Amino acid sequence: MKKYELVIILSPENTEKEAQDSAAKIKAHLETEGAKISYEDFWGLRELAYPIKKHTSGYYFLYEMEIDGAKIQGFDRDFLINKDIIRHLVVLMETQERQALVDEKEEEKKPARRGAPKKSAPKKSSKLDKVLDDSDLNV
Repeated sequence: MKKYELVIILSPENTEKEAQDSAAKIKAHLETEGAKISYEDFWGLRELAYPIKKHTSGYYFLYEMEIDGAKIQGFDRDFLINKDIIRHLVVLMETQERQALVDEKEEEKKPARRGAPKKSAPKKSSKLDKVLDDSDLNV
């Protein structure tokens, strides 16, 4: 079983209570299909970045769950049929963690940025050298 993150946007035509009831039904459906939900969060009514199915806002719900990957396609079909869901996204969480590691490694490999001042050895003063040489003779 793999860990997935599911974000669902429900239609703003419903009240907040109706949206939460729909989300509870979705959660129950996920659990009956064998999903082990480890985290859930209700983000509330938010504005969309662009209109989706003629809606400019929606109720956001987030679920983190463990489930067999073969069942995800069935959920996609169920979510597309549900008229209250205007958008959904399922993401494999391990991929996100791997991507974060890849990004960190790429940052380490990057050369120093251009235009940065280069460190160079300090220049010795000829007068200082002369003084040092003279002081050695007096000792």
